[in-house]
Amino acid sequence: MMSMGGPMQSMPPMDGMPQHQPGQPDQQAMAQSGSTFRINSANVMKVMYGRTISSISSGIAAGVLGLTGIQGILFYFLSCLMVTGALVAKTKAKPQLYFTNSWKATILDGVFDRSMILPYLLFWTFAYALCHIY
Repeated sequence: MMSMGGPMQSMPPMDGMPQHQPGQPDQQAMAQSGSTFRINSANVMKVMYGRTISSISSGIAAGVLGLTGIQGILFYFLSCLMVTGALVAKTKAKPQLYFTNSWKATILDGVFDRSMILPYLLFWTFAYALCHIY
């Protein structure tokens, strides 16, 4: 899988955190929580970027191949499956080290999201029209 803006970042470990006094905010826990959020957010953005690029390129491929109807839709899901497989391989089947919602972020996010389906449809129809109609 291509590098999407650098390597994925692992979240800091949550065990071994010191106990804090009741009623007082734990500054270290708050800082670690903020760090975890930033790392998770950065990783999710990298995955969404990769899925968007994959959606566009698979839409172009489907159009050039002349896929229509159910074949084109199945091609979209096949490309999503390939991206998910690459993501599982990249995280070494341990997405909980990189995402707070682990398997949901790895498998489902982006597959049925309109931000992934619409570019696919746009480039699928555009490439099909350029290659097979005009």
